[in-house]
Amino acid sequence: MTLELEGDANDYFGKGLSGGKLIVYPPKGSTFESKDNIIIGNVALYGATAGRDFRVRPGGRTFCRP
Repeated sequence: MTLELEGDANDYFGKGLSGGKLIVYPPKGSTFESKDNIIIGNVALYGATAGRDFRVRPGGRTFCRP
């Protein structure tokens, strides 16, 4: 499975991921600097055991906790 999201994601994005790909990037034409902004909420990928994550910039403070 591949999920591609142009925009932003809330908390628990990819929770329990056990394979596949998650791709998140800011909307085309956005006026903010993506390197200075968070587009994925806290606890993203919580409990994930496998898969791949592709994002332009980091998630919230508790990103990718085991």
